[in-house]
Amino acid sequence: GRQVHGRPLPFFARRRRELIAYAVSTIKGEGGDQKPPPELYYIWAWFRRLSRRRQAANPLPFEAIEAFSRLQGIRMTPWEVETLELVDDAVLAAQAGTAPPDNAPQAAHVPISDTKAVVSMLSGIAASRRAAKAARAPKP
Repeated sequence: GRQVHGRPLPFFARRRRELIAYAVSTIKGEGGDQKPPPELYYIWAWFRRLSRRRQAANPLPFEAIEAFSRLQGIRMTPWEVETLELVDDAVLAAQAGTAPPDNAPQAAHVPISDTKAVVSMLSGIAASRRAAKAARAPKP
């Protein structure tokens, strides 16, 4: 099958599902020592920042996501925006004690032909690896 950075595309779909499960368990207070998938940590960080600016228990509006992206100098791919939506829907459902809406986008993978999305995912992986390496580095 097709691969990105030496990993099959379904790898990223699995990582997205893991991120959503992490978000729900965190909201329910069941996270324990669990951590978000390192490859998608940057999306979790975006979600946390956007969520802190949330108006009541409403979904994050596209306008807020677009403004955040523009102000931070981030070029989000459709896959990343969809991942934010999935995490947001799951978190709101967990807070309300309901299931996420049926019309929520299903975990999909990025087609290899979507160069911008692939580059964005790989940039996220590189950033998360640099952050993990910096976190492991001895403190002076």
